Amino acid sequence: MNRLEARIRDYLAKNLNVIARDLTLVRTEFPLSNSAGAGGSIDILARDLAGHYVVIEIKRSDQTARAALHELTKYVALLKSTLGVRPDQIRALLLSTEWHELAVPFSEYRRICEVPADGYELTVASDGTVTNAIQFEPRELDQPLNISRQQFIFFFVNRDSRDSAISGLASAAHASQLKDFAIFSFNYQGSNKQVIFPFCAYFVFSSPLLGLTSAAAEKIKSAIPWDEELDDLEENFLCALAEKLEIENDDAETGYPEKLELLLQQGWNLSRAHRFGRYQTNAPLLTDAQLVVEATKKEGGANHYLQRTASPKYRPSWTKFEEDSQHVLLGNGTWTLIFNHIIHHTQAQFPQATVSAHIYNPANAVISLGKLFATGELEYLPGFQLVVTHDERVSLYVGVLCWDGRPVGLTAERWIETVFGSIDHWMVMNHFGEQFQRDDDACARVGLKSAVIEVINPGSDAEAANVMYIQNDQISSAPLAESPYFSIADFYESNRSFGVDLVQTLASFSHGLIN
Repeated sequence: MNRLEARIRDYLAKNLNVIARDLTLVRTEFPLSNSAGAGGSIDILARDLAGHYVVIEIKRSDQTARAALHELTKYVALLKSTLGVRPDQIRALLLSTEWHELAVPFSEYRRICEVPADGYELTVASDGTVTNAIQFEPRELDQPLNISRQQFIFFFVNRDSRDSAISGLASAAHASQLKDFAIFSFNYQGSNKQVIFPFCAYFVFSSPLLGLTSAAAEKIKSAIPWDEELDDLEENFLCALAEKLEIENDDAETGYPEKLELLLQQGWNLSRAHRFGRYQTNAPLLTDAQLVVEATKKEGGANHYLQRTASPKYRPSWTKFEEDSQHVLLGNGTWTLIFNHIIHHTQAQFPQATVSAHIYNPANAVISLGKLFATGELEYLPGFQLVVTHDERVSLYVGVLCWDGRPVGLTAERWIETVFGSIDHWMVMNHFGEQFQRDDDACARVGLKSAVIEVINPGSDAEAANVMYIQNDQISSAPLAESPYFSIADFYESNRSFGVDLVQTLASFSHGLIN
């Protein structure tokens, strides 16, 4: 602490009412130490009327202000660890004569700090007398970008019409309170002759409401028509966009990450990404192709697929990986239970491990089996691969559907009605993405079981393979050769008549569900 800071400290110690009337001095230069030697002393330690210990740190220049947050963090930590003070008993105050370099990092510090923190801008005479103290107003900081699941697609007969519509679409987006958004120009290069609008503008955005205070969020909401009854409030921005839009498109439909992924698989190729706001400024970090992948939510946020690599040693991304995997596994109780067991065991026993996951789980047995019997391809079935790598070994886990060996004794229509009540009710649940709630039951009624194959040190001389499954509500394991189940290929070959019936039943009331 330099001389002027010392004078400020001594003045405030005698005049804490300049900052707040309820503060009582405990001590100046309150010493804190620990066995690691990373100690220090709090400029001023005070108490307030609510009984909080108030840590007061004083800085007087931009250069020293940059070290202030480190000091505050350290002193709060030492109060807890050395003196045993609970976090709910601590407050922090940062006093500075300069806030130019401090405003943004302190605003972020307030957001993430576990104890309440306030700042004051001081006006100080040369002798250390504080002539004025104004409470710092935290900055409203933009939060990290996160592409919304609410997306939209505008289709066009020709390229020129699509390209000329981009500027109008961008103007409508700005008028709808959106500033961080992108418009993907896609051209259809596939072989489906039924595609009559081969050019599209695919609109994605990051919600401006992320991380805002209630007051700031209300200001944005009041600028556009806002409906609090919508299932996803971010849909309001697309509604506003539609109202303000003045372009000539030939067709349009709602988009979402899974639909974008399907378009890419069907032969829609990116021609150009029109980027706005921070999506424009972050182009050196995030290529157009990577931005499209973000919009598909492959690495988290999609409903039925996930491709992600994570490690327990990086806690924030590991926690996000756990949350995303749980979301994608919804509808399959066996996989959820076994997957959680693997993840928690890895975290506890091998915290330095690297975990790579590829999960596909539409949790829609009716559609998956319909496509299986219509095409003979297993790729439409749910499954996952999980690779766990650490110093001791490599483990591969493969989630598979199996068969208990009982021939299906239901017609396809009766199967759907038994599980969902009626075909109409299944279609409604399918439309709203709720069919996963009954997917375990749907599988069980045709003899399908979920299991996980564990392969330890695959490809090596020490390779060992086991099957993990649920028995009596507990995880059981057996050598793969002793599996209690038959393969899904056996199910396919042994239940062809049911498969033909299922394909015909689906075709009788729908078009395009399985072809």
